Amino acid sequence: MEIQVVTLENLYVVGFAWSGPYANSSEIPLLFSQFEQRLAEIEAPVTMEWIYAPFHSRETEFTYYVTLAVDELRTMPSGMTGFQIPGKSYAKATHQGPAAEVTATYRTMFSWIRENGYRQNPSALTIERYDRSRDNASKEYLQYDIYLPLQKKD
Repeated sequence: MEIQVVTLENLYVVGFAWSGPYANSSEIPLLFSQFEQRLAEIEAPVTMEWIYAPFHSRETEFTYYVTLAVDELRTMPSGMTGFQIPGKSYAKATHQGPAAEVTATYRTMFSWIRENGYRQNPSALTIERYDRSRDNASKEYLQYDIYLPLQKKD
């Protein structure tokens, strides 16, 4: 797996939010389905090619968003939220394989961050970026980019 440091510019996103304990994360695929059904309601998307799924991790729970990038925040469709993700540096890798191996991909990235003198920025959002042309609904094979926010080297 190739891991590299990249910079993402400010990103405005609009979509759905879900919060809950890690044990309930099986509900997230339904959020993607709901999002796809209402995609056309989002004004001024930058591209329809990518779904951005930023999330906040906490000790016992997390908040996960399924969103599109937009050129600016406008009127929010009913039940959706919008916000800005400030530009910053990330460790980027692509997960390729079954859903059961996602945790291993994250562990590899966490090790790489430590081994290369970085620290993960705990106050920033991690981002998963899905190519809409790929079928990631199957747990047999997933392919998507993972962006772990970095703090500057010490």
